[in-house]
This record gives sequence, C-alpha cells and structure tokens, in this order.
Amino acid sequence: MGRKTDEFCVQCGCPGPLIGPVCSACYIEMEQPLKLPEYVDVEHCPVCHARKRKATWIDFEDMDQAVEDAVMEAVSIVQGLPDPVLSIGLRQQDKLVYVADVEAIFIIDDAEVAARAETTVRVKQNVCGRCSRAAGNYYEAILQIRTSARDLDPETMKKTQEIIQKHIAQRQTMDRNVFISKIEQVKGGTDFYVSSVGETRVLANKLADRNAVKVHESPKLVGRQDGRNIYRVTFLVRLPNVTIGDFLMIKQGPVMVMVATSRKLKVMGLLDHRVFSIENETLPDSKVFHKDEHIHEAVVVSVEPDGSELELMDPVGYQSRTLRIPKEYPEVEAGQTVKAVRIEDELYLLPWVR
Repeated sequence: MGRKTDEFCVQCGCPGPLIGPVCSACYIEMEQPLKLPEYVDVEHCPVCHARKRKATWIDFEDMDQAVEDAVMEAVSIVQGLPDPVLSIGLRQQDKLVYVADVEAIFIIDDAEVAARAETTVRVKQNVCGRCSRAAGNYYEAILQIRTSARDLDPETMKKTQEIIQKHIAQRQTMDRNVFISKIEQVKGGTDFYVSSVGETRVLANKLADRNAVKVHESPKLVGRQDGRNIYRVTFLVRLPNVTIGDFLMIKQGPVMVMVATSRKLKVMGLLDHRVFSIENETLPDSKVFHKDEHIHEAVVVSVEPDGSELELMDPVGYQSRTLRIPKEYPEVEAGQTVKAVRIEDELYLLPWVR
C-alpha cells in the first residue's frame, strides 16, 4: 500500500497524503483499528488496590493504576496493523465509575494515524483473599524472638523487626500470599504471626545464622483438611544477649566479644588484650555493656619511655588515668587521640585488631 501525496481521497475528496486510496481520517472510519467494549468491569480490592485478573489478584499502587490496566487489557487492535503507541486518560464520574479515553498512534506507510475510543469503567469493590485472611489474623506459623536476658534490648528488637519486615516485603513481590498478620509484644520478646510455614522457616534460619544461634521448631496439630493433617508451627529464635563488639563483665574481668557461636563466645580481655573462650551458659551471670554506649575518644597525656603505660584523659570525668599498654598495641604518642572503653567509671584501651 503506497503513500500518495498528490492525489485526492476517493471517499471524502480531501487532498493527500493518502493511505492507499483514502486519507487517514477515512481510513480510521473504515477500518476502525482501535476497539473497546462499551463497559469495562474491574474487581478491585480497596485494602491493597489489587485487581482481579481472571482468577488471579494482581497488585497495583492505587485504584487508578488498576483501572488503567483493565482498560489496556480490553483494548482490541485490528489484525495486520503495526503495534500502536497507546495512551489513556481517565475521568472519574463518581467514586466507582470512570470514563477512559484511549488514543492509539499507528505508523502506516510512513503516515501517523491516530485512532481514539472511549469506554465506561465500572469498579466493583471486593476484598481479596489475602487481605481477608490478614484482617482475620490468619497465620500458619509463629516466629518467636526471645533472648537469654530477662528483657530484649529495644535496639536489638528494632533491628530484628526491620530484618523480618524487609524479608517479608521482598517475598511479597514473588508471592502476595506471604504476610505478617499480627505482631505481638509478650513477656521476654516479640511474636510474629506469619501466613506461611515455609517462609517462616526460611526467616527463622536466616536470623539464627545471623546471630549464631539455633532454631527450635515445634508443630501443633490444629485439624484436618482433604484427608491431611493441618499443623501450625512455632519457630523459636533465642537471640544472644550480646553481639560482636559488646563488652561483658565476667569473673576474669572486663572483656570484649570477638566471635559469637551458638555454644561459645571468643572474647578479648580489656586489661591485657588476651583472647580466650567462654561458654554461653555463663552469660546470664555476666553484666553486658553494649558497644555503642561505652566507646569514647580520649587524648593521650603522656607515654612511659619504655612503652609500658600511658596517661589518658578521661573524656567523662576529665581526670588523668594511668593505663597499662597491652602487648601488640600500636605505638602512640602524647597528644594523640585513641579509642577507649568506659565501664563502671573505669577506663580501658579499646582492643586493637589487625
């Protein structure tokens, strides 16, 4: 079909350019390349803005996006034409009724052809299955976060909750039926009620690996369905009361945690910077000092000529303190700033690790 520019449309008599024997306006009227039904019905979840597409709920950011998707799905293009560039304009007539104006730009024989169509969109609000289950506090598993201490440190719990919620949010991009239906503060920790046993198991193991602890899993039979036993599973992750870099006051003196495992801690003494191991069972009898609260910068006042001791200005009490310099501590000079640990009004040099 050649494009003609010096002839007249056989349909309306208008001069070219022509598409075949007719102008673009007559071509659109004759071929009707863009078609829409009179009405487009949208099943929309008012809670999460998902739209039901056949038997599947698809997530959208808001109702307008869901409506646009439904209109795009309803667009019909005449076979044999090149793919057009589509644009949609929405006009909201009332809360649940839209008018959608669709424009399609075709390139036919180097000519730009614009076709337009209009449809009325009727929105039916219906809560999706996921939101209905979440509202009903549906769950298949409980993730229990506890600690060996009497109370769970608020900062540790905040970071742990961020990890849990980030993990669930990432999984929801692949499976929208994964969700947390309830978060409950209980004595000694927090419980997360999760919709999927498998995802809760993955999450519990992730937290356990991160904190070098074990997962305790306990199923509970809650009924039968289609001849199968139905279980709810509780996953217990008992977080250590300490993390790497924290300080403990044990019977051997103050130490810094270097490595944490599910059974032992590798620590370094703050007095001599000697490394040794202690059993986790001893932790309940140890006082814990979290690293961010007890590390300070202090100025070196003087250093003994033999390098065995130095005087350090206490950054809190502003008094000079004499400290022994452990072996393999880097060489320091008067006026230099070093990091120190302040625990129970005592000052220690922060262990230097290569």
